[in-house]
Amino acid sequence: MIVFVIFTVARLANALQFYRCSTAAMSPPINMNNLFFSANLAKPKRNEIVIFKRKPDMYDGDTIPGHTVTFNYRLIAMGGEKLQ
Repeated sequence: MIVFVIFTVARLANALQFYRCSTAAMSPPINMNNLFFSANLAKPKRNEIVIFKRKPDMYDGDTIPGHTVTFNYRLIAMGGEKLQ
């Protein structure tokens, strides 16, 4: 019962969100069309999965221009770092 109350409060406070993976970019941990949840209670750290929304562009494939799409990727660099 207590777990249900905590879960409900977290959902109502937008601290816990459910998402459906729309790409195969995170396969095999999260396969395409898998349902997963994310908590936004702490700042993301390197190698964690981050979820963000943005409008798709011409490189995103079969998306409808002008609509917001949810993306999920693994965070590999922090602000100010350079990738080689």
